[in-house]
Amino acid sequence: MKRRSLLPATIAALVLFVAMVLGAGAAGAAEPLVTNVAPAQRTDGSGIVDVVYDLADADGDPCRVSLLASADGGATWDLPCPSLGGEVGAGILPGAGRVLTWNIGRDHPGIASENLRLRVVASDLDVDHTAHSPLHYAALHWGDHDWSDDAMIESIARSDLLCIDAEVLWSDPAPSGLSVVERIKAVNPDCTVIGYVSVQMIRLDWEGYPAGSYARTRWEALRPYWASTTTGDTLQSWPGKVNENILEPACRDTIVAIIADFQEHSGTAFDGVFWDYFNSGIWIPNFVNVTGDPDLDGDGIGIMTDPDELAAYKAACVDMVAGLRARLGEGFLQIFNGQRAYTDSTFAALSDGLNYELFPTLGFQAPDKMRKAMDPGVFNSLWNARRWPRTVNGGPFLLLENINRAFYYDNHGVLTTLNPGDSFRAVSLLIDGCYPVWDDFGEHFFGWPDVVHSLGAPLGPTAIQGNLFTRNYTYGDVRVEMGSGVWPNPFTFRIRLNGRVVEELAMPFHTP
Repeated sequence: MKRRSLLPATIAALVLFVAMVLGAGAAGAAEPLVTNVAPAQRTDGSGIVDVVYDLADADGDPCRVSLLASADGGATWDLPCPSLGGEVGAGILPGAGRVLTWNIGRDHPGIASENLRLRVVASDLDVDHTAHSPLHYAALHWGDHDWSDDAMIESIARSDLLCIDAEVLWSDPAPSGLSVVERIKAVNPDCTVIGYVSVQMIRLDWEGYPAGSYARTRWEALRPYWASTTTGDTLQSWPGKVNENILEPACRDTIVAIIADFQEHSGTAFDGVFWDYFNSGIWIPNFVNVTGDPDLDGDGIGIMTDPDELAAYKAACVDMVAGLRARLGEGFLQIFNGQRAYTDSTFAALSDGLNYELFPTLGFQAPDKMRKAMDPGVFNSLWNARRWPRTVNGGPFLLLENINRAFYYDNHGVLTTLNPGDSFRAVSLLIDGCYPVWDDFGEHFFGWPDVVHSLGAPLGPTAIQGNLFTRNYTYGDVRVEMGSGVWPNPFTFRIRLNGRVVEELAMPFHTP
């Protein structure tokens, strides 16, 4: 729990210390350096602190300067400092005697603490390192990325939980220097990086990948286990992909062995995996060109109408999770995607976290799906589901994501995008979950939030009174009021920092 002392009227006796300053530079370029940081509080009663610092960069690059604050001697850096001015933010040129200002009297009236610390962070890659809450979850799946781009590495390293397609990093040549994961952790040691892996499918184009890559290795090793339909067609439950017959023990063992081998010997080691995906059966969308129904046991009866096959399929999924845990240990995270995980508490208990794809449109009864997700009386509501996964690895991680967008005209007549990440941030503050800040599903790109909040630690659980959900934090509070419960506009929300509204949505009105 954070500790702070509030004086009744003044900010007197404010003690400021300066922490070490870090910066990130582009490959082969000099890193920025901040020195001679000297904070001083004004004596005019304004509560403003002037922070003088020298900024150097051998390349002369303009930098983005961020201010971080700690109220507990540097144990955590979540004290919010939004009221900044002067030479802070983007475009700050190197030079001596730079001055940024922080109106701490506005942000934290009456605060006085001998444990207060400040940290000035400079990035010549234009990355903002402002503190945030709740946990950021970022996902980079199937897009092409330039992993030599230090700006991207520094940007994604702001995530608390980052998912990268394991096939991409494991199919590239073994790194000669630091791996991508190691470079991310060099920027942010607290970033947990997990690899996206498929439960039961391989891509057809993996046949053309280089020998020894993860993609080619999986294609060759699992070619004998391609699954079929009731008509003998090759089973494809998604375009360009073939289903593996995980009812075969050798198939499951092969999948686990390949993941474990690349984790241990490829030069790129993840903190865990993101399994995509676990369902209660095999569903084929109508736009996939395949005849017949999935038939893994070959008895001519489709899996969705074959109780024995369904039971064997579910048991096979459990066996794969157990097999990977036996190989890589209890500390290796396994996060589940798919509807089985958030409708089956016994299965979810094997995981470290659950990903809610297209939240809340999957897994909850229509039409008011968000209302169901937030109703403690519903068996698989977020309140109940968050108690299902394991907690040994810092979990449970409840990941909320939806790539879809909605638009509305605000009170000024401006067409405004309703970003689900903004709404999910409010929900995540209530449930201790993670909300998405980045995803590259084609044109769907969340992006980092325009307004970054840092509310500190929660002071207790969420209070629920009918349609109203409220929760107090060390430095602010969040309020969600359920409306129709129908996505994409199920509720209104408000986030405050020490009584001041920093974000609000009650369409057509919004802040900022």
